[in-house]
Amino acid sequence: MWQGLYLDHMKLRFLFLLLFPALLTAQAIGLHPPKVNWRQIDTDSVKVIFPAGYEPEAQRVAKLAHLLQAEHNRSIGDQYYKFDLVLQTENITPNAYVGLAPFRSEFFTTPPQSFNQLGLTNWNDLLTIHEFRHVQQNANERRGITKLFSFLQGQYGWAVLSGIATPNWFSEGDAVVMETSLTRSGRGRLPAFFRELRAMESAGIRYTYAKTRNGSFKDFVPDHYRYGYLYSTYARREFGNDVWKNVLAEGAAYRSLLYPFSRALKRATGHTTKTLYTTALDDYRSQLQSQKKGATDDFTVLSPPHHEPANYRFPHPQEDGSIIALRTTYRRTAELVRIDPDQKVKVLTRIGFQREPYLSVNNGLAIWNETRQNPRYQNESFSDLILFDLNSRTKQRITRRGRFLSPSLSADRKRIVAVAYHPIDGTALVTMDARENPTIDTLLRAGGRTLFAWPVLSPDGQTVYSLYRQDSKLAILQKEIGKAADEAPKLLVDFSYELKDNLTIGPRGQLYFTSPRNGNDQIYRLDPASGAMSRITDHPLGAYFPGVGPAGELVFSSPTPSGLELSRRNAPLEIEAGLRSSKSTFTTYDNEGSNILDQPIDRADFPTKEISDHFGGIRLHSWSYNGSYVEPGVAVEATNALNTISMAADVSYNYNEARTGGGFNLRYGGFYPVMELAGRYRERSVLVGNPDFLDSLAVNRSDFNELELSAGLEVPLRWLDGNFVIELQPGLALSNLRLRNRSQLDERLPDDNFSLEGSLLFRLLERRALQQVQPRLGLSLQLTANGILGGADQGGRLLVRSSIFLPGLHRNHGLRLDVDVQHEQLLNPYQYSDRMQYVRGFYAPLNDRAVRLGVNYQLPLLYPDFGIAGITYFKRIRLNAFFDTGSFGLDVFDRDFEMRSAGGEVFFDNVWLNTQDITVGLQAAYRLTTDFFAPLGESDLRLRVLVEGSF
Repeated sequence: MWQGLYLDHMKLRFLFLLLFPALLTAQAIGLHPPKVNWRQIDTDSVKVIFPAGYEPEAQRVAKLAHLLQAEHNRSIGDQYYKFDLVLQTENITPNAYVGLAPFRSEFFTTPPQSFNQLGLTNWNDLLTIHEFRHVQQNANERRGITKLFSFLQGQYGWAVLSGIATPNWFSEGDAVVMETSLTRSGRGRLPAFFRELRAMESAGIRYTYAKTRNGSFKDFVPDHYRYGYLYSTYARREFGNDVWKNVLAEGAAYRSLLYPFSRALKRATGHTTKTLYTTALDDYRSQLQSQKKGATDDFTVLSPPHHEPANYRFPHPQEDGSIIALRTTYRRTAELVRIDPDQKVKVLTRIGFQREPYLSVNNGLAIWNETRQNPRYQNESFSDLILFDLNSRTKQRITRRGRFLSPSLSADRKRIVAVAYHPIDGTALVTMDARENPTIDTLLRAGGRTLFAWPVLSPDGQTVYSLYRQDSKLAILQKEIGKAADEAPKLLVDFSYELKDNLTIGPRGQLYFTSPRNGNDQIYRLDPASGAMSRITDHPLGAYFPGVGPAGELVFSSPTPSGLELSRRNAPLEIEAGLRSSKSTFTTYDNEGSNILDQPIDRADFPTKEISDHFGGIRLHSWSYNGSYVEPGVAVEATNALNTISMAADVSYNYNEARTGGGFNLRYGGFYPVMELAGRYRERSVLVGNPDFLDSLAVNRSDFNELELSAGLEVPLRWLDGNFVIELQPGLALSNLRLRNRSQLDERLPDDNFSLEGSLLFRLLERRALQQVQPRLGLSLQLTANGILGGADQGGRLLVRSSIFLPGLHRNHGLRLDVDVQHEQLLNPYQYSDRMQYVRGFYAPLNDRAVRLGVNYQLPLLYPDFGIAGITYFKRIRLNAFFDTGSFGLDVFDRDFEMRSAGGEVFFDNVWLNTQDITVGLQAAYRLTTDFFAPLGESDLRLRVLVEGSF
């Protein structure tokens, strides 16, 4: 769901990273377009990096950060460390994060259109207050054992230890407290922020603490932002505003080695994390009961009963009594559906990736926006408009590489109004023809700190109405089409701090919107001609996304414990809207301070200067010791703030083989191809066929030292197209191999030689709904070709790994067909690392060629939602039944040997230490043919433990 807007601040790493840093995967580098001219504000506490032309916002962000550290750290601690902050203006996704290793933050500065989940605060101001609180949290977690590991392993150690110690609900709940206390808005004041939790508590549904920590594939569980805010505010009210300061410090310092945060909380409040959960929710439920007013709305549920969490948004009643709406479920991605009067649902089409859910329908034509991106520079993204004819079922993408938000159609289907976003200039209201490559006319422009949202057209198509936010105030404006763009619009509702959202228009020209002005989100009606405003719903849990039918009937979304359902208001209701504005349930955060945004920040501008996006700002951030008693080693890593260059070096020693290895890696992504330079020294031991025996199999073990110096190029490309993600990554690398201290190695291979590698990665994968175990459609292909240059029969390999994904018998099942092929002559004096996936259950055979065909059928078995002492939490158990057939060939015998097996794999999708998703599985493979390389007397049933997923 989009409502969990911010990414968790990326300090959460799994404990295995301390022990096995080689498992780390390299982050994608060089994702911002080189056309951006970067500048920086470098102060003693933060370096703000921003595109030229965005300086006013960058200055405000820097000043706010200094103000927050100087005056708003009392409840978190005064430790502080400088960090890098990058303002990404070309990416249209509204998001932000703070991460360690390296210590940096990124703001994606395109604001959301919806207000009821995040409030009216200027987007960059909100991000600064919220994300800077994560910076303060990270800084004050560097204590005790966490600090010790930051010395031992740099920011990796810091990230892992603080991530295990501090629950994510505290990190996000505490940040929501700050955004609520230091602004006039903030999520803590918004009824929509609590709507699902309010529905659950009203229905008497409450899950275990472990389930709220780790989520569920089966049930809807409100996220840690909501629970965290409840816990944080309850503890502040009961035990003092600064109660969390010592809890955080003692927890991150591991004063108690087991459950450090919970035991620190127990010392401070008498509550463990589990009892705080229960007590805070009991308190919340009692407040809900005291606020009940006896809702008078008479409504009928229109959406069908469902057995899984589902959300129905943007209902549009039709003349035949059906409703067109946007639906998402745990089994299905976003779809345009028609709900008949008998509650039967028909899927009309699927909707692709969206920056936030949106749909508009008028007179048989639907329109929405979908996300696209620059395939190479993925921080440059777009929002293009999609038209869909409900009658002909034809879909048309009418804009290319645009940034259009919240489009709406005129009743005659000829005109579209939308918000156009520019990374530097802000938003504008634009109109265009409802056709491909339309002519775009600017109706009204807004400055950098103002925002248009939810525009709609009058029934005659001649007037545009829109929400209009200026700083933290909101108005409803009216603008006539055909008048000059610089002409001031008429304000139907003047600027105020009262929130409004989901603006739409009925067939008679009346405006409808959601507002929390009476303390709960209800739907209001506004007559543009008279200015009369009325509240027309009184739903006990809130009413959202109003849709008005041809006869004036009102349909809306309302929260339930398992998502948003559709309801129709039955009895006429005309409630005059009072003047009260929504108020937060909680007021104990006032000690943090009051609104800091209305007054100008009393500080001179910081100096700005250019920064190189090539090599500027490189910082060493981590030095990891891998902790292995077999092959201990150390690695150091460095990168720059713009993530265009990364460097790493490592050294290790293998006690079993008394061998030393090490190397370095340098990657640069500032140009179109990503360039890589690498060097690695290793001691090797390989099996090589003996060419002196031509009619029998004879192999020698060859020991030698190898120094490899390599240079490579790759072009990582990624597209979003509807519901598919397409990746293409060709690569080419040249390596110089220097072999020394050789024993038994064929003299045909010189001491110094060159190896060339060509690679191609291609993926076409359909996105998955939450419960789906694999893409329903897709293709994955990895091709690698290696060869020693300068002579025949010295070394060469061709490796192909591929999978085809197909639907299964059930929506959450999946069929996967694998085809793997490898060719590498056993007599070649140089053997590449064997990465072939052989038939499961068989030992890796000596071969000149091998092939495997695999059939897999995967399905979920159970959703246990069960934890063990905070160590591991079982979210899902799934099964993969397989049949493999293949062969390997030996030229010396002029024969291919068959391999076949069948079996199953059971996977446990778990969360370890309430922190890291990881999958552990058990494979049982029964060999149906003889394995010539198996030990004598071994059973044909072979068991193997599997670890799947990324760390």
